[in-house]
Amino acid sequence: MLRDQFALFSTSLAGDVETPRLRLLVLDALGAGLAGHPHPAPTALRGLSSASSAEAQVIGARRRDAIAASSANAAAIHALDFDDTHRASLVHVSSVLVPVCLALAEREDLSFERFLRAYALGLRFTAFSQRIGPLLNGAGYHTTAVLGSVIAAAAGGWMLGEDPRQAATAAELAATSAMGLTASFGTDTKPIQVGLSAGNATTAALLSASNITAPQGFTDSNGLVGRLLGADALQLLRWGDRCDDAVDGVVPKPYPCCYLIHGAVRSALELREEAGGSGQIEAVHVTIGPLAAELALKPAVAGDAQVAKFSTAYCVAHTLATGHLGVSDFDDPLNRADLETRRLADRLTTSVDRSLGPVAARVRVRLSSGAERESSFDPATAGAMASGDLVEKFRSNAARAITADRAARLEHDLLTRDPGVPVRSLTGPLGLAGD
Repeated sequence: MLRDQFALFSTSLAGDVETPRLRLLVLDALGAGLAGHPHPAPTALRGLSSASSAEAQVIGARRRDAIAASSANAAAIHALDFDDTHRASLVHVSSVLVPVCLALAEREDLSFERFLRAYALGLRFTAFSQRIGPLLNGAGYHTTAVLGSVIAAAAGGWMLGEDPRQAATAAELAATSAMGLTASFGTDTKPIQVGLSAGNATTAALLSASNITAPQGFTDSNGLVGRLLGADALQLLRWGDRCDDAVDGVVPKPYPCCYLIHGAVRSALELREEAGGSGQIEAVHVTIGPLAAELALKPAVAGDAQVAKFSTAYCVAHTLATGHLGVSDFDDPLNRADLETRRLADRLTTSVDRSLGPVAARVRVRLSSGAERESSFDPATAGAMASGDLVEKFRSNAARAITADRAARLEHDLLTRDPGVPVRSLTGPLGLAGD
């Protein structure tokens, strides 16, 4: 049963908490949230609640109740598509886990160690469920909004009582209300879906502490997985596995676009360096896998950042043209001054190779000399970002929202403070400067 799986996970959480990588992942998520908090999606969700209940810190705003805070913060972390991805499941796991567990920990005045343990348990549950993640995306369901909500609810429920039974109840309950569609990709609704999934998870975790009964909403053949993917999909869950690979499976993003495009972007960077710039490139061809072809081939629209993040053509052409792909490159995509990106996008074609994994890609360019160059890359087989690069990414993201002093305080506290300190003592720099 699911509670036995959570009991198995809980035997290893102390070791997870001692892993420096765990704190870096939290830092990365909050950095993404700081950079993304002005986005229309978290702004809209913040506007739905009042500050009458100051249970938890909202990024870039005043404190709210735990459900509202987790919802707005999840949308902020996911808004720029710069949040981490669990490699095998394709769940943007920290965008849901971090805000739910932070809000509940603040509400109940729990320690940072208790938060980290819950976060680690959620990562193990993600690895436990990883094989169904790509199937959900392929069937048209937003994996982060659907599976992520169940994962975060389980972690939150466990954190409140350190009870595997409560974690299982929260997961099964959240599964009855978890939903999101890939049809929202390229629109502001995508981060809103993640925000709503976090609110659903927080609600389920809080309800799990009561005496309510819940169906097997996640693990039964009539539950979420069985209904969406078929009963056979339940056999893909890693029953009886401690999922010790969970933390290593989380990949922070080096580029703020759909993870399915990252292999193509990395290949484009290598080709640009080899060609000595983009001026000699006459034609570009990108080969991607079937899932990327379904979800990340949107035609770029001038000025539309959300669409550009799911446009392989824009991301590859802009990378070849400029040698970089950062947050500011989506502020005004395909603007009139970006002539080289426009030129290359017009000369870019794509094809699908069904043997490629979800994030693998090949990019081939033809030079003005007639010579051809090709590069391929699969992020699923590559190492994660180094610790120093992660810290620099956080600083760059945080600088878009808060002062250097507040960012330095947040970085120091998250990476070095004793885990026994209350979570409430760590979140102040995320709020309004005057608070």
